[in-house]
Amino acid sequence: MKTFLISLLIMTCLTGELTEPEEVLLEVVPEKLEIGDVGLVKVKVTEDIESLRGEVFGKEIHFFLEGDGYFGLIGAGLYTEPKEYFLDLEFLERSGKIRRFREKILVVEKFFETERLYLPKEMVTLSKRNLKRVREENGILNKIWETETKERLWKGNFILPVEGEFGSRFGLRRIINGKRRSPHTGVDIKAKEGSSVLASNSGRVIFIDNLFFSGNSIILDHGFGLYTMYFHLSDILVKEGDIVSKGEVIGRVGQTGRASGPHLHFGVRLQGKRVDPLSLLSLSLTEF
Repeated sequence: MKTFLISLLIMTCLTGELTEPEEVLLEVVPEKLEIGDVGLVKVKVTEDIESLRGEVFGKEIHFFLEGDGYFGLIGAGLYTEPKEYFLDLEFLERSGKIRRFREKILVVEKFFETERLYLPKEMVTLSKRNLKRVREENGILNKIWETETKERLWKGNFILPVEGEFGSRFGLRRIINGKRRSPHTGVDIKAKEGSSVLASNSGRVIFIDNLFFSGNSIILDHGFGLYTMYFHLSDILVKEGDIVSKGEVIGRVGQTGRASGPHLHFGVRLQGKRVDPLSLLSLSLTEF
């Protein structure tokens, strides 16, 4: 945990007049974000604060008020450059005064293993028809990542959707038939075909379809731009628009799409960024 006792510069909205700085407690967990990490930002405030806005990585932090503090999730996506970034906060007081603060956030490099595979050509090189299908499917998914439900639908810690042995991890570099391919963007969990797949947290079923690569697929919207994905399912037990609870059975493990055996591909997107599902699961979110 990284804790700052920060002095915030206060500026009135109308005159720009500066007043004495005040102190506010800021916590960032973890202290350093590795590539793929989901982080938790907590800002403890006084009763005179009307609202809080924040931004990091060029994205707004969706804060929610709980007790005497504001909380928000941030993500260093798979393609985030390792370097120092600025976390900007803006406090609006009930009196109309504005406080602004900037703190550095460090993103560090992470080592990802490399996997070399040799597969039949037809499993690697797409036909024109399949390539067209994949591009259309990616277009549909990209529109989902661009939307953000303006409320928090999740509550408490996220859970593993199925018990099993971990296969390919997040960020795994793949070289197939001697050519570098896209890194793995989720975590594969090997499990017996037909095993129950649980909702990792409460949310809304935003997408169901059979996709070329991921087969029978479910995407849950947890609010504030946070989505979880469940791929290669044998059966889907929910429908679009359903509100599901954490731990609810939403599907069954399968090997649909491009899969070499029964497993669940579990993925997470946060404000469009590909982040490590196990990083999200490791955060302690029990207090809200």
